Amino acid sequence: MNRILNAPKFEENPNIIRSPSIPKRYVLLSLVDGVNGLYLVNESSEVLKSVSTAPWGFSGELSLQGGEEFFYEDVQPGEGVLVQKDMSKEEFENDIFYGKDFVKGLYIYLSSNKLGNIRINPDSRNAVYEQILMYTDLSSPSRVMISDKGDIDDA
Repeated sequence: MNRILNAPKFEENPNIIRSPSIPKRYVLLSLVDGVNGLYLVNESSEVLKSVSTAPWGFSGELSLQGGEEFFYEDVQPGEGVLVQKDMSKEEFENDIFYGKDFVKGLYIYLSSNKLGNIRINPDSRNAVYEQILMYTDLSSPSRVMISDKGDIDDA
């Protein structure tokens, strides 16, 4: 199951006390742990033209290959799409023993009328169960890096 309609949305911690002077921000895109892996959830009202992924990793100067790439078109509002499969038991055990030796991550490429063509590099330092990628004001949490695709291609 790679697509989920009415995907679970990011749940803000109800115990957080927010100052009245700080405006509440609403989630536009998020990552949520679901059945068989990690899903990008379109919490916007816009249909996303395309969503694709590319895993990356390295150990010292050695580039690591592996991981599955995903591609989706016309991701509907409220829909979640699988962007990273759960690790197998063997991969999980290797990650526990060797995880400190490797740096691994995931690029998410997204295309939409409102956002244009962007690359999202989620915070991958720890296991992700829920993570905000972008708010409706087009800002993102400090550990999430968002780049305009044009800037990436020009580099």
